[in-house]
Amino acid sequence: MKRRRIRFAADALDASVAVGIVAGIGTPHLADGFLAAMQRVLPLTFCTVFALGANGRVVTVSTASNYGDAALQTAGRYIENRFDLLDPNMVWLSARALPKQPQLWL
Repeated sequence: MKRRRIRFAADALDASVAVGIVAGIGTPHLADGFLAAMQRVLPLTFCTVFALGANGRVVTVSTASNYGDAALQTAGRYIENRFDLLDPNMVWLSARALPKQPQLWL
């Protein structure tokens, strides 16, 4: 994985991009809005939004790709091969005790 410095954009984010992201919340199209927004500053071709399920396992929330279902296939392999166990953020999240009530936050 390559790390890239994100530079401030000369132009402000177009309101339609922000609306696209917000409109995707709660739908399978959440990653579409994120991909469109991030492609303005990074050379990305796909985006996958993961979450931790109640059992502490990774689940795919949404995928978007410039190449058909590439993001969906990659997400499936990520979960199937348990790459989440190598991701320090996922390891930290899954090690936390589950809350007594669901926590809803972004």
